[in-house]
Amino acid sequence: MANLKYDGYSTQVMVLIDIPKFIEVAARILAKQQLQIQKV
Repeated sequence: MANLKYDGYSTQVMVLIDIPKFIEVAARILAKQQLQIQKV
């Protein structure tokens, strides 16, 4: 059901279901942002 909507609630449901993947993605995003900041 979470796939039917992509609003805040459905996003939270997907995150709760797949927390490890969410953490991995978040870590990658933070790492990319840090690299970009260091380059600047």
